[in-house]
Amino acid sequence: RMRRGTRSCIACQKRKVRCVFQSDKPDCCIHCLRRNSVCIPQALAPGQSQPTTDGYHEHESPLVTAYRSLQRRLKALLPAPTVPLTTRQQAQAIATSTAPEGGRLLRDAECAPIMKLIENEMVGECQPTKACCVISYQEIGDEHHPSHKERSNASPEISSKHTEALRGLYAALPTVLNLQDILVKQSQWWESWRDAFGLSWGEETDRTLEGFAIRALRSEDPCLLGSLLVCLALGTGAFGTYLSAVERWILYDDDLAGCEHGLECLMGLGLCHFSAMQHHRAWSVYRRANTLLQLHGIHRAHRKSEKLDGIFWQLFHADRWLSLMIGLPYSVPNDLCDLYIPPSNPGSFITFHHRHLAILTSRVIDCVQATSPPPLSMISAIDEQIDAVAAHLPPQYLDLTHISNLEDRRERYARIYRLTQVYQLKAYLHLPLFLQRLDLPKRRYGREICANSCRCYLEAFLLLCDDDPQRAGTDNSIKLTGFSAFIAALTLLLAILDDTRGTTSPAGVSSENKQSDETLIKRTMKALEVCAAGSMDSLCGRCLTALNGFVTVCHEAAGNTIHKVDLPYFGVLSI
Repeated sequence: RMRRGTRSCIACQKRKVRCVFQSDKPDCCIHCLRRNSVCIPQALAPGQSQPTTDGYHEHESPLVTAYRSLQRRLKALLPAPTVPLTTRQQAQAIATSTAPEGGRLLRDAECAPIMKLIENEMVGECQPTKACCVISYQEIGDEHHPSHKERSNASPEISSKHTEALRGLYAALPTVLNLQDILVKQSQWWESWRDAFGLSWGEETDRTLEGFAIRALRSEDPCLLGSLLVCLALGTGAFGTYLSAVERWILYDDDLAGCEHGLECLMGLGLCHFSAMQHHRAWSVYRRANTLLQLHGIHRAHRKSEKLDGIFWQLFHADRWLSLMIGLPYSVPNDLCDLYIPPSNPGSFITFHHRHLAILTSRVIDCVQATSPPPLSMISAIDEQIDAVAAHLPPQYLDLTHISNLEDRRERYARIYRLTQVYQLKAYLHLPLFLQRLDLPKRRYGREICANSCRCYLEAFLLLCDDDPQRAGTDNSIKLTGFSAFIAALTLLLAILDDTRGTTSPAGVSSENKQSDETLIKRTMKALEVCAAGSMDSLCGRCLTALNGFVTVCHEAAGNTIHKVDLPYFGVLSI
């Protein structure tokens, strides 16, 4: 026993270490707290039954149990051996011999007619290397494919690689106490994002982020663990803490990034980079994800699986949406993809609207990024198509007044996100006409539509922020819309600046509309300040700084003085 007067627990006595208690946790020493074990004092009466660790774990939450189970599993795994290239080739040959159906699937595919000649049974047998590539396609395309955990045991090389990835991703997880705190306080965005954007993170049963976290920890799937890290980054805004491990172990690994869970992980990773003002990296992530879709033929065969169908449309839309935002071309042309959309019905009108807007986004990109100015007829035709798609939604579904009176916050947020998407697309569509010379007659029409779309977008953004200011300061999904709100406010400022130059064009707005626009811009600045939450280096903080500088320039612009404003992503603008 320890010397008299020393307070120590039984575990520290057995290990012969000094037992230290913290002032805020007098019932558990620092060593037992670190080991997540029960702290039993020595002074416990001999006849009293001592609590056991097993009995203690029975009262733990499912999250803590799953966390510790993964921890014990990783400790039990031996270091992964290095597999030489010859062994890897032998493993591929063995896998090839066990999948004769794969070659037939690729040989009969419509998207690869040359393979019908190369792998024709009359010409010769299927090549092992090609059939090995088909296995991943068949497993991904099959609705009842085995889990990624089962696929990871197909060969020693894959198993060792996944074990190493699991260790690297687990090392990036916070402690179990911090994880519980994040899931309780910073997970409100989970439901709204899944409803508004149709994200397929987790299963239908994962109603909360905590439920998804428990399943990800239990699965021992590196891709699900990577998606959990992405969710933690979106909830906390600590992108550098969580994303580096995802990029190292999943993004640049074709086997992991090319499976269903891997593609879902890349979808969230791109959103994280966009939220961190790394638009080019986000665009590169989506470009790589769509490349993997093409390599597996999913862009033409995604309707064979409901899960793959959802993943395809998410990445298809994300690639086009971000390409429109930063002015870059999209990856896969429309005519090379299977873009069939079932007719709208009462249970699928949101999916119908979301997917049609994805196709229309590519047409907007073709229009605004063309080398020659787009004709007014083309712009008007696309605008009418946007309205025609919105007509399939229920009555007043996109009416801002009706949305503000909804009591169900979840439904209200979903409608607001749909509304912002429509008006953002219209604003970008008419922006080329907005920026043309004053003497062009069609400029008036384009300017009115563009400015009105920006007003509607800002009103929806303000409704999103004013509904719960405390949530706006912590919910990263609301902060992500701040960049688009900044662009909309900037467009209105350009319209005001154009009118103050003394133009006599009939496109000039009245003093009442000008005052209303200025009030709308000021409210947007206050909303961005709330979203920034005191961090001026964040996305919303930098947007607020740039908008403040631009407003100052607009009020002081006179003579030949040149003012410079630093805009997020776009660089320095000289006025």
